[in-house]
Amino acid sequence: MPNGEPICQECPLQEICLAKKEGLTDTIPVRNIKTKKRKEQKTVFLLICEGKVAIRKREEKGLLANLYEFPNVNQKLGKEEVSEILKDWNLIGTKMEEVGTHHHIFSHVEWDMMGYRVDVEQINGEFIWAEKKEIFEKYAIPGAFAPFREKL
Repeated sequence: MPNGEPICQECPLQEICLAKKEGLTDTIPVRNIKTKKRKEQKTVFLLICEGKVAIRKREEKGLLANLYEFPNVNQKLGKEEVSEILKDWNLIGTKMEEVGTHHHIFSHVEWDMMGYRVDVEQINGEFIWAEKKEIFEKYAIPGAFAPFREKL
């Protein structure tokens, strides 16, 4: 009975079915109420300096624990706001372009992401600066970020 009334007459277990015997076929099995997925907006940064790309390690607990990610913030930003975030990270962008959007669905949360590729003047100490080849071969970048990795 996945999507409607039970079809007891076609069930091979109808002779021993307690739900049918007790007249409970419309209430058994009890279905779990699906909880609504939390939706999060993200801006993902592909920060590039001298052929290296900024990444950072995620926290030890929680979603995608201990994996690496591109720097990101939990809101969608326009270009002017991106410049402000760069200042907060002590970076100066020399070239900036939008690289598209991606929607990723986890079991309990959805990420609606927008990405920017930004060439920066210098490397800062806040991130790990990896060679592009290492992004594909050495660091475990979650699939949620894969569409942005392809924009490198």
